[in-house]
Amino acid sequence: MQWVDYFKLNHEQRRTIPWQQGVEVPETMRADFVRSLQRFQLGESGDGRCLRRNALAEPPEYREALEWFYPRGTGACAVDGVRAGCLGVAAAGMALD
Repeated sequence: MQWVDYFKLNHEQRRTIPWQQGVEVPETMRADFVRSLQRFQLGESGDGRCLRRNALAEPPEYREALEWFYPRGTGACAVDGVRAGCLGVAAAGMALD
């Protein structure tokens, strides 16, 4: 299966994730997971601008897969902030209430 097909299928079969229940991340992975999430957020403004700019040199199929993976106007980074909050840590550049 090609990446475009994979991301389209995921979009069509989207599951509801109960983020309000929290996220179970083993303590041994927690610090690395949080650090990775925060680094990604620092590089993105919420609209995937950096990711898309870097994809300009890639083949059209790559850019199409990117649009399915990280659709415009979805606030995907905002969702990452919710995930970070579920972990009990502040997302990059945000204060945890």
